[in-house]
Amino acid sequence: MSDLVQVGTPQPLVGSAERPSLEYQHAFDLIAVALHGLEGPVAVLASHPFHARELAARLDTVQGGLFLLADSLESNGEPTACLGPESMGKTRHLEQVHASSLAALVWAEPERDSGPGVLQRIGPAMAPAGVLHVVTSTLLRRFLPEWRGAAGHPAQHPAGHGATLRWLHRAGWQVEQRFGFHGPRSVLWGLAARAAVVVGRRDGSDRCLAAMRMHYVVCGAEAMMAPVALLVARKR
Repeated sequence: MSDLVQVGTPQPLVGSAERPSLEYQHAFDLIAVALHGLEGPVAVLASHPFHARELAARLDTVQGGLFLLADSLESNGEPTACLGPESMGKTRHLEQVHASSLAALVWAEPERDSGPGVLQRIGPAMAPAGVLHVVTSTLLRRFLPEWRGAAGHPAQHPAGHGATLRWLHRAGWQVEQRFGFHGPRSVLWGLAARAAVVVGRRDGSDRCLAAMRMHYVVCGAEAMMAPVALLVARKR
């Protein structure tokens, strides 16, 4: 059973999406696949329920237990992240985590102003071989449904892929893997598929869509050109 609870007042779904866009789904699912084999506790650090709910749904059966970390406090003293009435257990603050206890931590969409300070607080909580997964984004996020509309965004002032990568390097983290979702080649193949439909070439559209899916996930530096990225890092 997950170690999560309702905190504060549930907030509306981000933007106009009834479910996460495919870019975020890929990131969340890849994290779940990687972390379900770990034996130690896993924590999720998210200041918005959009990330917290989706990650909790995928990670609530990890072997070492799962709990939500609150990055900051509202004026009433409650964590900013809230998961809704279906959540169970308890929410902790980052300072309440025992030193060197976390097998993994998922940090969803670091904020530009608070990011470096949060990263300094993360370090002591991680086990020697602990792994940090960071879900971040680029300026292309504006095309995703989560970042449209007036219901709120997944971050107030997102730091973005480049700034987060610099923070990790300066703080002594070794970035082992970088994944991007819906990279530039995938975008181009998607546009080609639409063009093929316009000219009546359904067969060509199918081939373009197959190529789009093949190039959907990119690695390394190409991740900086995708709207959503995942950074996987360990302490040096």
